[in-house]
Amino acid sequence: MDAEDLVEESPTTLVDLLNNTLIWRQTAPYLPPGSVLALSATARALRHTVCESPETFRHLNLTLVKSAATLVDSSPIDSGGISWRAERMDESLTEDDFYSGPLRGIFSKLERQHLIFNVKTMILDGLSVPAELVRDIIVDDRFNVKILSIRKVTNMNQRGLQSVLRYVVRPSASSLPRLKGLYLFGHKDAAATPSSRDTSMSSGRISAGVMSSEGAQIGAEWNARSEVALSAALLGHDQPLEEWWRTRGNVFGPNNTIKDTPSSDWADILLACQGVIAFDAVLCRA
Repeated sequence: MDAEDLVEESPTTLVDLLNNTLIWRQTAPYLPPGSVLALSATARALRHTVCESPETFRHLNLTLVKSAATLVDSSPIDSGGISWRAERMDESLTEDDFYSGPLRGIFSKLERQHLIFNVKTMILDGLSVPAELVRDIIVDDRFNVKILSIRKVTNMNQRGLQSVLRYVVRPSASSLPRLKGLYLFGHKDAAATPSSRDTSMSSGRISAGVMSSEGAQIGAEWNARSEVALSAALLGHDQPLEEWWRTRGNVFGPNNTIKDTPSSDWADILLACQGVIAFDAVLCRA
């Protein structure tokens, strides 16, 4: 008998699982940023695993982060999480700086931990996002965002955003922008709602354990969608088309899916960005 056979294999630990890049890449997007930081604070080994992995904040959704969703018209000035806004309350403070304070506070924290550059997908739907902040995300070398979602944001100057996009795709630019996709015109993702089965389980005495968490439910929902799509594709069934590809007329307008009609200037912006930055909208072909 070999000596190797006499050595008992050590049990697989949580650290071992999270050190597996494939597992962590699939798990991290379903964890809120606060939960990730709380996990890293439980043990030194976990902190090294979580904070050193470029997959941890590859997908950053700030829509449910309380400090990011703070309403500036009803909250203290320094609600951004650090004293950034309080220190700069002087005559040089611009309107964009004021309304972007909460998010800039979060970005500053991530930058100090050398995490902000790892973010590839950033979701800011419904938050206070001025055009100047979008410019920084697209142009500033601190960021490396490929997909940005700013649907239904507040304090956004539409003409200012158009100017930013014209600037980054100008013919004289030395390089193409890192940003490849911008979600702007559509609805925010609906909050996950528990199914009837989940409701019945929660009303009973049996606990679903880790599968009862919000992240696990979202993951299960997307797995179900993928299974339905795959089955339909294998059977040759037609897939339901996105609103933009249905032959039923306009998408925007009071009687259509999206009530808020954007200005006609956006057609020129989409045309200028064609082949460089994709949008959650398509130009009319008629």
